[in-house]
Amino acid sequence: FFMKGFDAYLEKGMPWLFQQALASATFYHFYAHDAEGYVGQTVRGVVKPLGIAFMTLMGADEKEREDDVLFAKVIVGIFMLVMAVVRMPQFLGPSYSPFTALGGMMKSKKSKKVNVAPKSRKNKAKKQ
Repeated sequence: FFMKGFDAYLEKGMPWLFQQALASATFYHFYAHDAEGYVGQTVRGVVKPLGIAFMTLMGADEKEREDDVLFAKVIVGIFMLVMAVVRMPQFLGPSYSPFTALGGMMKSKKSKKVNVAPKSRKNKAKKQ
């Protein structure tokens, strides 16, 4: 498996468990452990105010509200639980991935082309 690389394993796309583990581990690491790095500070700066409000809503005491590691664990757990329910056949199905949807939005924004070519003279002549 490791000697031959991931090409055959990822031939038909990245499996959901691989996507989920990669996203969850990345968020957890940056939020809980990257105290000095730019990415960790940015993620914490954006998410922490929401996290404090969320933890207060969940009934956390003052110490628990400020605990970055605890909040990261809660969010990763909720993400895994929500995605397990959403991917059930009764909802969006096992082929659904929020990362595919995000990738599609990014591709559509990048692929919009603007036609800046001047209109041809033939079209102008036909209209007159």
